[in-house]
Amino acid sequence: LYAVNTVGAALGALAAGLYLPRVIGFRASTFVAAGLLGAVGVIAMVWGRSVREEANPERAQAVHTTRSTPWPRTWIGVLVVISGFGTLSLEVLWTRMFAQVLQNSVYSFSIVLSMFLLCLGLGALLAHGLVKLNVRPMVTLSAVLAAAGLAISTSPFLFYSLTNGLQYVASEANWSRYTLAVFGMAGAVTLLPVTFMGVVFPFLLKVEEQPGVPVGETVGRLVSLNAIGAIIGPLVAGFVMMGAIGLWASISVVGSVYLLASAVVIAKLQRNNGVLRVLPFIAVAVLIAVVNPSRLGIINLGPNERLLDVWEGSAGTVAVVRTQDNLKIQLDNYYTLGDTRSMAVEQMQAHLPLLLHPDPRSTFFLGLGTGITAGAALDHPVSKVVAAELVPDVVKAVRQYFMPYINDLFTDPRVTIVVEDGRNYLLSTRERYDVIVGDLFTPWHAGTGSLYTREHFAGVRSRLRDGGIFVQWLSLYQLSAAEFFTITRTMAESFPYLTLWRGDFSPSRPIVGLVGWPNDQPLDWDVFSGRASQFFGSGSEGANMAGLFYAGNLSLADTLFQSYPVNTDDRPVIEYLAPITQRTHAAQGDGRLVGTMLADLYEVLLRQTPVAIDPFLSDLPVGEMSYVTAGLKFFNYNLYRELGQTALSERALDELRTVWPAGPWNTDEP
Repeated sequence: LYAVNTVGAALGALAAGLYLPRVIGFRASTFVAAGLLGAVGVIAMVWGRSVREEANPERAQAVHTTRSTPWPRTWIGVLVVISGFGTLSLEVLWTRMFAQVLQNSVYSFSIVLSMFLLCLGLGALLAHGLVKLNVRPMVTLSAVLAAAGLAISTSPFLFYSLTNGLQYVASEANWSRYTLAVFGMAGAVTLLPVTFMGVVFPFLLKVEEQPGVPVGETVGRLVSLNAIGAIIGPLVAGFVMMGAIGLWASISVVGSVYLLASAVVIAKLQRNNGVLRVLPFIAVAVLIAVVNPSRLGIINLGPNERLLDVWEGSAGTVAVVRTQDNLKIQLDNYYTLGDTRSMAVEQMQAHLPLLLHPDPRSTFFLGLGTGITAGAALDHPVSKVVAAELVPDVVKAVRQYFMPYINDLFTDPRVTIVVEDGRNYLLSTRERYDVIVGDLFTPWHAGTGSLYTREHFAGVRSRLRDGGIFVQWLSLYQLSAAEFFTITRTMAESFPYLTLWRGDFSPSRPIVGLVGWPNDQPLDWDVFSGRASQFFGSGSEGANMAGLFYAGNLSLADTLFQSYPVNTDDRPVIEYLAPITQRTHAAQGDGRLVGTMLADLYEVLLRQTPVAIDPFLSDLPVGEMSYVTAGLKFFNYNLYRELGQTALSERALDELRTVWPAGPWNTDEP
């Protein structure tokens, strides 16, 4: 029954992780689960009225088997607690281990969890067979504990070998092949250790049966003890061991606990022989010394990369990596939070929003990253800057290695750094801001989809002062058109006045900003151009910046996105769509909103919202309006150069020179 229950748990994890929220939403999924559990309760009550053990004393006596071991109940209880502790702590640790090489979407974690539960169920089936063997139970138990400890301790080596030194799993595979690869990887790593761990608890349930004691009483007591261990395990593993000794050592500790438990059982069996009682502990000590994963690497370094520092904590593995001309922060091996090579673009993520507001006094940054963006805000006449960062070790990394790039962010009295979830912080504070800036969030990362939902955007709007603006930056090279328009459609629910701005002119790795106003208000050209000139000079990159970076008025082009769904907390479209399209992009190399697809979008936007009738640009001088077209031509110029289409790039350059003679033209670099 325990095995069947665990298999049901695995199926539930797959259904809840892969299908139900995407198809019917979280609320309906919760009602389905509650309904199933309620049905179980009703069936149990109805069945219980017709089944009474007291009505058949012979059958009742058969159920209560003779206790098969002279062990004290205390020792059985300790082993049950160890089983719960080890199982759930390893679930946390292995999830963190798999996060170093997987896409880290809700799908990936659901697959790993379901495979873990399936292996537990297999272990329970194995326990069902072992109790029938004519072998002393404690001998069987000691062998199972030793096998589990050895398999756990060697799992880091197996994982490191299968991933070829923590390389990304199936990086070029499509969605179906990637899913199969994750199933295969999870199964290969967890099969033996989790199966052996899965034997322990159901085996002890049988061992502990006593004559005259109802089975339900024994099961209830041991389940409660197992649950206590299962509560303590994740807390200790996630919040203590990970930060104190790191991932590999934490897994080794759990394996050692199982090996020591086996040694204790063997020693108790050899109660009359002192030498034989010591030998198991010596063997365990040797095994722990030999099977030591601390020599394994923590992250996968590319060519010419050097690891400067690393922090392993409950929120992820944060690393600072240097190349000859770059310094970057990585989260969980493959997610770059920013780098110094992109410093100008990261600064633009602060400059543009603060220039668009006529009088920005307070600003909030949802995400810290390298701190370069928040630091750039201090160049503006702001009196308050708040930056929220979810991962504590990211703040440590920025403070220790990025101080030369962040404009005294940690010493300026105007700045407050809060280490917590930015969305929840905004919901809980009464503070209001002139400008709120959303960082570039990886759309397929588990949990990130909640930062693109209607509820989140509504919460952001409620934290804006009158005349305040919100800017959500997007990495278009991580999005398809469907995802971009879904986010746009969702943001328009709270910000009916939306404009689109370029963050750069890169065709292959473009970023854009969705700028939302609660109220209709044109761009104050005099204020914008004057302050832009202070930052970028009085030439084309300063006074003409509004035209060059402006891409169009989405409020007047809502036919582009009105047919797309709204992303909500209940129906998380982005969180479930982005992982699939990301794998499609990796396998086929197309589908992302970059290159010619983005150029087409820019063209369509300008056709639907001509500059001359765009109310947002009503204050723009006639001479400045041509720079809006120049911005698009500059993007096309870079695109043609990247595609190797020389004739088209030269034609675009000639057109640019007529309206932008002082542009940053360089025939060697795009």
